[in-house]
Amino acid sequence: EAVRKEEEEKVEREGRAMFQMIDKNKDNKLSLKELELELDKLGYAQEDIEDWFDVADKDGSGWISWEEFKEGMLMRLRKEGHSKVATRLIFVEFREPIPEGEDAREEDGGVTKEKVAHIMENRFGVSEEVIGKTLESNPPDPTTNLYSFPSFHTLLMPYALPEAPPGSERE
Repeated sequence: EAVRKEEEEKVEREGRAMFQMIDKNKDNKLSLKELELELDKLGYAQEDIEDWFDVADKDGSGWISWEEFKEGMLMRLRKEGHSKVATRLIFVEFREPIPEGEDAREEDGGVTKEKVAHIMENRFGVSEEVIGKTLESNPPDPTTNLYSFPSFHTLLMPYALPEAPPGSERE
């Protein structure tokens, strides 16, 4: 029973962050279009997105509430596992530009230290002190001064999983 409650709390933390990322207009409900925009980036097929939306929209309102999303996310996490979902989230962050309009990746496919710091702080709630220590102990490629996707993934995975490491707001 305690393990199940802990699992539900983990899903809630991870799911809440994902829900807020998908809810582009910040109205606390998800439209099919909002869901399509984000889940397409994660590699889901259009048909799968529509099916998931139909299943998740339990009240038939045409919107997915937080509660409906949470139930659907719990089913998906049980099916796919936390690390697969977290890897997909990290891949989206790697591809997306930061809000100031900076390109997501440099020409050779890596991301800058500034982008990594921005994502750690703004997406995962990591403190500036922890960001500094993390980046200092995990420098970018010395030739390009960029992080490749595998390096980026390694840096962010602890923060994308439900068990938040020290220094993040989710601890």
